[in-house]
Amino acid sequence: MSIYISGALKGSKDIDRARAKYESIASVLRHRGMVPYVPHKTTDPEFNRDATPETVFALDLAAIHRSKAAVLILDEPSLGVGLEIGLFASRDIPLLILCEQNCDLSRFAAGFLAANNHEVIRYTDDLEDVIDSWATRMLQGLRLSA
Repeated sequence: MSIYISGALKGSKDIDRARAKYESIASVLRHRGMVPYVPHKTTDPEFNRDATPETVFALDLAAIHRSKAAVLILDEPSLGVGLEIGLFASRDIPLLILCEQNCDLSRFAAGFLAANNHEVIRYTDDLEDVIDSWATRMLQGLRLSA
């Protein structure tokens, strides 16, 4: 099962910390047999500087369409993540939407998500546990519907 991991990159205050967080999430999902798509592995703004905006858009959009679920990290403001939220909200797939306990989430984004029946889960230092629990529920749901 392909899972898209969305989070701030270019505008991140600490891109190394952000990358590590997204890779940690990907590791938990891989451990559960899922196939995470981590955008910075293909279109990182520092390591893939030569990628045109059109290329980045095409690659990430293809991954969004292939995904059967998504993990959206809203810890930091990001135009790209905002666009991904809109794209994912229009699809009928499971979304895990996360925000650090103390993050200042845009009221518009929070309202949009609530209006589309998506809950934002606030986390502290238990991110891997939250991801693992969600992945377990996803897999159980797949088994029940099969």
